[in-house]
Formats: sequence, structure tokens, C-alpha cells
Amino acid sequence: MKLAPAFPRSYFMGRFWAGNTTGDGLEQTWLDGYYRYTKRGKVFARKTELNNWSLIFPSELSHDWRNLPLDQISFQHWAQEGGKIKHHTVLTKAHSKVALLFAKKELLLAVQKILVKETLSLLPGIIGDKWVSLDLMQVCSDLVIKLNARILYGPAYADDQDFHKRLITFANGVDGINSIYFTWPRSLWKIVSLVHPTIRGFYANLPHLKKRMLPDIRSRIAKLQAKAAQGEGKVPASDEDVTFMTALIKMHMEEGTLGEQDSDLEKVCMEAVFYTYEFWGPIMPTLFFMLMAIGKNPGYLQALREEISSALESNDWSSDFLARTPKLESFIREVLRLYVPAQWLITDIHRASLATVSRRTEKPIYVQSMDMHIPAGVNLCVPAKYIHRDPDFYPNPTTFDGFRFYDPVTNNVTIRATTATDTYLSFSHGSGLCPGRVFGAHVVQVLCAVFIMEYDVKVDPSKTFPDVQSTKEGRGDGMVGTTDILIRKRTSAKV
Repeated sequence: MKLAPAFPRSYFMGRFWAGNTTGDGLEQTWLDGYYRYTKRGKVFARKTELNNWSLIFPSELSHDWRNLPLDQISFQHWAQEGGKIKHHTVLTKAHSKVALLFAKKELLLAVQKILVKETLSLLPGIIGDKWVSLDLMQVCSDLVIKLNARILYGPAYADDQDFHKRLITFANGVDGINSIYFTWPRSLWKIVSLVHPTIRGFYANLPHLKKRMLPDIRSRIAKLQAKAAQGEGKVPASDEDVTFMTALIKMHMEEGTLGEQDSDLEKVCMEAVFYTYEFWGPIMPTLFFMLMAIGKNPGYLQALREEISSALESNDWSSDFLARTPKLESFIREVLRLYVPAQWLITDIHRASLATVSRRTEKPIYVQSMDMHIPAGVNLCVPAKYIHRDPDFYPNPTTFDGFRFYDPVTNNVTIRATTATDTYLSFSHGSGLCPGRVFGAHVVQVLCAVFIMEYDVKVDPSKTFPDVQSTKEGRGDGMVGTTDILIRKRTSAKV
């Protein structure tokens, strides 16, 4: 068995390049590993929570495994076996298929109309004609959770603030309870789950979500069955049809995976709830950094405003205007490259991963490029944050360049915001490429466009621009810098 040169003895023990695994030195340890091993085409290992191991590959050498079939290597298994997710939510194939379904233009434009309508009705109550300092993270959270409830579940949930709070409690808790479990041996998890107040609170919240949603799920099943009996084309679509929850139910019905028992419906309910983790979780901080980047770099505001205005022209917000905004698409790709370098995981604020293209081996695999045998149960990943900030790939990589991917000669983007490459891994790569990337990027661009056209924003130059620092293995858990922004309504806004 030939292994990476970083590991001279047994498979892991003795091959573990230690450094700091927690605390302030963690990011420097990863950076050192990147230049000592990744840049030299070598693999290095890190010991993570619960004595698990991760092998960190150079991106170009992940080709051998990132497209392997799910029975050999799986992102979902990495996500669910990494902690306790599988104990409250079982994700099915239908779950991912719905995310892909909402990447279709017809549904994107239907969602876009909802986004603009709800955003324009909510923000005037917060933002007036005078400059006001707001906690932008909180504004984005409040806005996105409302949109999250409306688009994922339906209009009846859009103004239910208790429901919104419970959704956020769930989304934060998915990683929050894992962080607690990871501080204890796996053998003690059952006891910890019984006595720790955070874990008890997380699970105590679930019955409330189910009580709110299960009657609605049963009602939607009955309506979908009635539509099927009448012929779907004869029944007008309702507002609740343009929701992830209805689409998920319909997908399960079509695939014959929708059981009739209460326990089966509860599983569908938790799958639907989990969409909040995947919607509010990454969309909220991405929108936050988009607006903060505009506030810090006011030169972009006018250029983006002119582009969006031209794209809208005589059309309204329901038009496919994003097809004509290459500068805005370049802008979001740069935000995703620099400020949101990998999959976002949520805690009290949020977390940003140091690595992506995360997989867990289901069976022993062989990596031909490294002549390397890897046993089952090992986590594999790529150091995305450091690739994204490598000057060999991006000139002046730590400097924000909103039009880095815009070509003024052709007036087009050089690469789409959601396209993965070996040096751009915000949405992972290979078979685990984020199925919701097109939908998520579209939502953020629409919301950002509304802000650009309706509001002026600026950042106090005396305050430190926000960033995320990692102090726990594989995750960032601390926001540094300001989350405040100055904002006011434009006097000549486009409604």
C-alpha cells in the first residue's frame, strides 16, 4: 500500500501531520499544510472530531474519486455520518431532485416574482429615506427566513414568526448539536442527548414543526391525488404549488416512495424542514457579503445599477433580466470565491468550511493518480479556501475584484457563477456538486438587484470588513469585523 509522502508509517497513526487542530492556530496549520503538501501534489491528513480522519487532496488529484458512484463514495454519507443528522432527518433522492427541479427557468421566474413582491413589501418598514445604521446580518436573516418560509412551504407560512423562529432553531441546531456531541466519546452520546439542554431543546422543537406542517402535508397529498384523478391540466395551479414542499411530496408520489403511515409522513416533513438548512443557511450569508462588498466598494454600485436598469428596461421584475447582467454574475462569483469559500454551515451566526468536495468512502477505493488504497469510512476533501486565495490561480487573490470574471470586450462573463473548476469549488465538484446551486445563486442575485435598485448602501470605512475565522477543525465559527451597514431608500428607485 503506497501512501502520500507526508505519512511515513502506518495508514494514519504516524502519518498525521498534527499542528493545531483547534483554536487560533488552526487556519495557519491548514495554510502550512496547503503549501507543504497540496502545492506539491501531495495528500496530507488531519485528525478531526471523534478520532475521524480526513485526507486532504490537491484539487487536480480529486478527479479519481469525486465522480465515483454513490455506493463507493458519498457526500450524503459524509454529512449524515459526521454527526446526528440521520437521527432527525433522512435525506432521499427525491430531496435532491426537487432542488434540481427548481433550477428550471419556468420555476425560477415564478420564484423570482415572489421574491421581489415579498422583499419590496418588507423592507420599507425597516429602511427609510434617511441614512440609518443597521445590523445587515440580522436584516438578511429576517428577510431570507421570511422568503424561505414562503418559497419552501407556502404563503400561509410567510408571516408566521413563531414558525420562522423554530426553523432558525432547527437550522442552527443541525450543526450546533453536532458540535456538542463531538466533545464527547460516541459511547456517551445517548446520555449526553438526555441531559444537555441545547440538544434537548433542539429535539423538543421538532414536534412543534411537525404539528404545524403535518396537517398541511396531508391536505396537499389529497389535492395532488385529486389532480391526478382529474388530469393535472384541468386543475388550475395554486400558490402553494410553487413550493419545495409540494414538489417534494409530488416527487415521492411519482417515485412510489410516499408511505401512508404517520411515521412516513413525518419523514417527509423533516425532509421539507431540512430545506431551511440548505436555503436560509447559505443564501443569507451570501446576500450579506454581496451587500457588504457593494457598501465597501461604492464604485461598483453605479455600474451594477446601470446594468440592471438596462436589463429591466420596459420589463418588470418578473422578466428574465438576469440573463442580461454579466457584471452582477461576475460579482457573485467573486463573493463566493473570496468570502464564501466553501459550503456554509450554520451555528449561532454561521460557519464557513475550510474545505469542500467532501466525501466519505463507503467501500475501499483505489486512487490511481496517487497509487493509493483508501479504506472505507475515511473522509476526503479539497482545501477550497486556500485554493481560492492562491495567487497562482487568482492575481491579488485577497483583493475583492467584483468584475474579475467579466469580459468588457464581449460584455459577458468568462465563466458562470455556478460552474465548478479545479480552482473554484464553492459548490463542491463532481457527483456531489450542490444540486441547489443554480437556484441559490439566482435567488441571491435577484435580492441583491432589488437592493441595488431600491437602496443606497455604504460601509463605515473606519470599521473592519467582515470575515470568518476558523477555530474548529474543518469549520469556521467566528465572525470578525463589523456586520453594520449604512442604508437608505433611493429617491429615484425603480419599483
